[in-house]
Amino acid sequence: MYTQSEMPQYPSLWSSIISTFKTWRQGWGVFSLINLATVVIGTIAWMNIVAVMPWLKTLIIEGKNIDPTIISNHYPTPFSLIADLGLVSGILLVFIICIVISQVMTIYAIDPTIRNQGFKHLLTTSLRRTPYYLWTVSILSMIILGGMALLVIPGVLLIPLAIITVFIATLENTHGMRAVIKGAWYLKGHGIEILWRSLLVILIIQATSLILPLLATLLVYPFTLLNFSPYTIRVLSFVAGTLYTFVSFVLSLILPSLLMIFYFHLYSFVKDHPVEDKKPLHRHMIKVLAWIGIIFIISLLSLEAFGI
Repeated sequence: MYTQSEMPQYPSLWSSIISTFKTWRQGWGVFSLINLATVVIGTIAWMNIVAVMPWLKTLIIEGKNIDPTIISNHYPTPFSLIADLGLVSGILLVFIICIVISQVMTIYAIDPTIRNQGFKHLLTTSLRRTPYYLWTVSILSMIILGGMALLVIPGVLLIPLAIITVFIATLENTHGMRAVIKGAWYLKGHGIEILWRSLLVILIIQATSLILPLLATLLVYPFTLLNFSPYTIRVLSFVAGTLYTFVSFVLSLILPSLLMIFYFHLYSFVKDHPVEDKKPLHRHMIKVLAWIGIIFIISLLSLEAFGI
C-alpha cells in the first residue's frame, strides 16, 4: 500500500505505447486471428441482415429516409415485420456475443502461458469466463448510462472504472457488482491518470479513422482540379478506394488488440500499486447509478413505444 507521496511514477505515455507494441508483437498471430474472426463474423452478420431487410442498407449506409410504401409492400402483415425484426435481433445478439468472446480471448492471450498452450485452450478458457464477463459488462453499461443521464460528464468520468473492471472480471475470480466495486478500490488515487491516458488513446484511434478517408480524397482531388480525363479520375478513385479498404482491414486486425493491451498495462499498474486512501468508497452511489441507467433505458424504450 502506497501513500500519494510514495507512489511510483507512471511510465510515460510513449514508453507505455512501446510496451504495448512489444506485447502485441510477441503474440501478433493469435491477436490477428482473433480480430480476423470477429471481422469475418461481422461481415457475415451484416450480409444476412441486409438480405433480410435490404432497406436497412439505404437507411444506414446511404443515410437516406425510407419510403413507407417500400416497407408496406415488403411486409404485407405486421407479423412478417415482427418476424424479420426478431431474426435481425437474433443475428445482432450472436454478433455481440462473438465480440465479447473475442475481447475475453484477447485479454487471456496477453498472458504468454495461456497463449502458448494453443488456440483451442485459449478458446475454451475464454468461453468458460464469457458469461461472467458479459454480466459484468451489462452492469457497467447500466452504470455508464446512469452517468450519461446525469448530463454526460459523469458518464465520461466512469471510463476508467469500465476499463479496470473488465480485466478484474476476466482475470480475477470476481464478477458482477463485486468486480465493479473492486475496480473502484483499485482506482483510488489513480482515476485522473487512467482517464486522460485512456481518452488520449481513444482520440488517437478516432483521428486515424478520420484521417484515412481524408487521405483517400486528397489522392484524387488534385487530379480533378487539373482537369484530368474522367477515365483517369475513375481509375484513381478505384485505387484510392482499394487502398482505403485494405488499410482499414489491416487496422481492424491490429487496433482492437493494441487498445486492449494498452488498457491491460494500466490495469496491471493500478493493481500492483494500490494507494492508501482513507476516504470511504461510496458503494451505494455506484449501485444508484446502475439503477438510474436501468430506469433511463426503460424510459427511452417506453417513449419510443408510445411515440412520445
